[in-house]
Amino acid sequence: MHTPGPWQFGESNESKLDIHGADNMLVATVLGGIVSNAPKNDNASLIKAAPDLVEALKRIAQGIEGGQSFSGTDCAEIARAALAKVVG
Repeated sequence: MHTPGPWQFGESNESKLDIHGADNMLVATVLGGIVSNAPKNDNASLIKAAPDLVEALKRIAQGIEGGQSFSGTDCAEIARAALAKVVG
């Protein structure tokens, strides 16, 4: 079982960005590049959203397996809401 979400950004500076779980436990430290911190920030956003992405996939899978009539539109809405936490 992963560290419970939501995950939040913690300490940050030019070379690193920490991500903490709901219990304030350190989940990850993302290191930045020499030229740009853009990949560091993008990677950190993806890691931070991991619990939301897992929950969205669980919701879709459980709904389909449970006999709920999820349309493609329903699945897309659930996925888009989770993805918005990564890409804005």
